[in-house]
Amino acid sequence: TFPGTRRRPKVVDPLKVTVPPYWPDTPVVRADIARTYDNIVAMDAKVGELVEELKDAGLLETTVIFFFSDHGVGLPRGKRCIYDSGTKVPLVVCVPEGSALVSHRPVSFVDFAPSVLSFAGIEAQPWMAGRAFAGPLKKPGTGLVFFHADRMDAELDRTRAVTDGRYRYVRNYMPEKPRIYPVAYAEFIPMTAEIHALRASGESNSAQWQIMDAGKPAEELYDTSTDPHEVENLIANPEMTEVASRLRIALEKWMEETGDLGLLGENEMLKERLLPPTGGPVLTAVPCLGSDRSGNAWFTSNTPGASIGWRWKGESGWRPFSAPFPMRKGGTLQAIAHRIGFSPSSVVEFRVDTL
Repeated sequence: TFPGTRRRPKVVDPLKVTVPPYWPDTPVVRADIARTYDNIVAMDAKVGELVEELKDAGLLETTVIFFFSDHGVGLPRGKRCIYDSGTKVPLVVCVPEGSALVSHRPVSFVDFAPSVLSFAGIEAQPWMAGRAFAGPLKKPGTGLVFFHADRMDAELDRTRAVTDGRYRYVRNYMPEKPRIYPVAYAEFIPMTAEIHALRASGESNSAQWQIMDAGKPAEELYDTSTDPHEVENLIANPEMTEVASRLRIALEKWMEETGDLGLLGENEMLKERLLPPTGGPVLTAVPCLGSDRSGNAWFTSNTPGASIGWRWKGESGWRPFSAPFPMRKGGTLQAIAHRIGFSPSSVVEFRVDTL
């Protein structure tokens, strides 16, 4: 919708949209596709407003702009699925005085942080999984992008995948579950009812097996150069044995190197990996107060990665601690520490009698 209104721009004619072969071609499906494009038009207008704000502020010529979405199309077999329809996102990087070019290098979200650092002239940290795909410190890519899906709202479905930009290998760890299953949010999308109706009818074309079948194959392989919609599974094709083996090995290596915890049950992962040794909530260590000769204060916590909130006693809200701040003689500081997955610490107080 347009900012500040509830109107949806109606720009795209439903009769003129292209319906992927894995969806039923019905007026409802066409309307949802058209609405998606209409939302893109509205979003594009909003981005234009933000660019104009940068221009008016005199910042456009010194700003690097990253434009991307968080997942593929938000329709059935899009968002939450590890096919191209669910994982391919738009990505445009605008660099001041930069020339227009198109890169066919596979890029993942883990590459974003190193790329932002690259534009700032900062080398990526060794623990970062990604590689800078732009900027003065650009690095060669690995040629591979990995995908994982474990929980979709209240539903569990463990899937892993890898692509080299052309071939996509998929490993399904819960093949007994269908590819499209009821998810509360998705059930409100009008065309979801059309998917259910197609299943109930038992009538489908050869490209719709992924939304029709009651389960999934353990492995899938697609050649997006000849099959852009990824509906022809080549995993059993003898000519694809080398490709499947290469990507299978790469996926298994990635899972091992990253310590993939998704294959554990959630309760098991919580007790054995996230909250050892008791399996119960771990208490975040209380903040400690430090100061320097200039009267500036800072907080630390013995729990690595903990966030610390502070305030002067009597204030209602908490401030996140990020940098040293001046102390107030005669005041009382309150602080609390918390790390996600841990229980928050108790609130501690520090009386500031001297500076």
